[in-house]
Amino acid sequence: MKTLLICIFAFFSYIIADDDSDFIYYNYTELSKFDMVCVSTQMYPISYDSMVSGYQFTYYRDKLSSITPYVNSLKSGNVDSYYYNGKLKERIPYKNGKIDGNWKYFDSTGKILFSESYINDSISGVSYEYYENGNISILQTYDNNTLEGKEYQYYENGNISSIVSWMHGTNTGLNYLYDIHNNILCLDFYVNDIEIISGCTLKNIFVD
Repeated sequence: MKTLLICIFAFFSYIIADDDSDFIYYNYTELSKFDMVCVSTQMYPISYDSMVSGYQFTYYRDKLSSITPYVNSLKSGNVDSYYYNGKLKERIPYKNGKIDGNWKYFDSTGKILFSESYINDSISGVSYEYYENGNISILQTYDNNTLEGKEYQYYENGNISSIVSWMHGTNTGLNYLYDIHNNILCLDFYVNDIEIISGCTLKNIFVD
């Protein structure tokens, strides 16, 4: 009965509050007393203190939509969102209010679609995109939001379709284009995003 009253109170408080109003807040200790199955579209299980700590829950009409952890008013931990069927949709890792770790996104069956590495709110490290069959479609490397090194793109069968060279965020170096059987079709040479040698000229020099 107490759980039902808490949920109803939170639900009506959400309805009458505008974006600038205070919602109902609960700290983690208070929440642990209750069964969190509520009909409210949003509940904010956070303390009344100026430094907010706890979990924010959002809901579809009848199912959990997302969970966001806070420590001292900053997102800290995994922010998880869910499809209506209950499968994990997205996981964003936070540390002291900034994205830090591997940001992952999934389809509604649970298969991963992309993974991106962050350090202190900046894309740093290897980023992956995936086909539905689980094979990698794109692999990129970032340093502080800037593309660096080789970018690999793949056919769905796993073979490389192209390689692009990056330096400080600009296309600089040799770029390769392959057919589905791993045969080189063309090579181009770029400096600072400017094509120096185009088409398949370099293929004839280096491959034939």
